[in-house]
Amino acid sequence: MRFKFAIASWNAAPWLVACLESVHTQTDQNFDACVVIDGSTDNSAEIVAEYIKDKPNFSMIVNEENGCTLKSQRQAIEALGCEDDDVIIWLDGDDRLSNPSVLTTLSDHYGNSDLYVTYGSYVPVPADGGCAPARVYPLECVKDRDFRNASKWGFLFNHLRTMRYYVYKHIPLEYLTWEDGSWLTVGGDAAEMFCALEMAGPDRILFIPDILLNYTSNNSNSDWRIASPEIRRTHNRIMKMKKLGIL
Repeated sequence: MRFKFAIASWNAAPWLVACLESVHTQTDQNFDACVVIDGSTDNSAEIVAEYIKDKPNFSMIVNEENGCTLKSQRQAIEALGCEDDDVIIWLDGDDRLSNPSVLTTLSDHYGNSDLYVTYGSYVPVPADGGCAPARVYPLECVKDRDFRNASKWGFLFNHLRTMRYYVYKHIPLEYLTWEDGSWLTVGGDAAEMFCALEMAGPDRILFIPDILLNYTSNNSNSDWRIASPEIRRTHNRIMKMKKLGIL
């Protein structure tokens, strides 16, 4: 098992060094990281290139045009050469791990277990950023795999989100795209997590209460700030898709 960071970034230059530093300084160095600069118009690519030049477990992909987070994540994961047992960790370029022991915490949970998916707790930065508090899914929801019933349970799969590559590779592409085959441009993380939670089954999902992520809540480029109607459209599509079976 090895941790694989898929870091998608668009115009996040002010936060990128802190993001990368939070990964590089982990006590557990059993990881690889790929940063995808997705059509950024700032100097993000130069910042990343300078930071990772002497760090062999970091790599970078630069897209000339902005695509979307799902596409960037897929590029990173393909570039990282994941094995089934590896654990994928998603970060945005403006966020950072909360402390140097995050991978140690995850390793304690994933190591020698059949765990498939985790979600958990984070702190918004600044603290008045208005992000939803982390909560655990009720047992009734988990048992029935009723995660998509957001009107009843809400969207509780908060950061930090991780899953085995074995689960990720089984997410059907049609659950991450529109009818014409184009990627879900916003809200795609919800589609990924709904699929993963359903396929993992009740006994292979874990809520981690420890604070593992500092979530930048004042980035004016955040999807939830600029694309609320599109997020609702994405969620409506997700709700119509057939529930996936347990792996």
